Amino acid sequence: MQARELRINGKYNFRDQSERLVYIGKAGNWHQFEKLREPGIVWSALLDSDLQLLEETKQVVLIVGIAPIQEPHYEYHDSRFNQKPEKSSFTRKINRSTKRW
Repeated sequence: MQARELRINGKYNFRDQSERLVYIGKAGNWHQFEKLREPGIVWSALLDSDLQLLEETKQVVLIVGIAPIQEPHYEYHDSRFNQKPEKSSFTRKINRSTKRW
């Protein structure tokens, strides 16, 4: 990065760092930056030779309102538990006696 590439209110960060900085201008030989989330406080001041440590912050797009992909719901069924309860021998006898032929 070179001094002529800097823009007032441009967003920058140090290479491989997540802290976002806003360029607020030059005071003497120093290029001044403030943190994006703490405006009004000079957080960093760099010389022209140190600007190579900076990169322009890439625009991050946050998509809101899309539901995460859910895995399909699988149920485990054991055939032993899905069978009807066995009738007692007494119930079987009653049912046989009332059966009409």
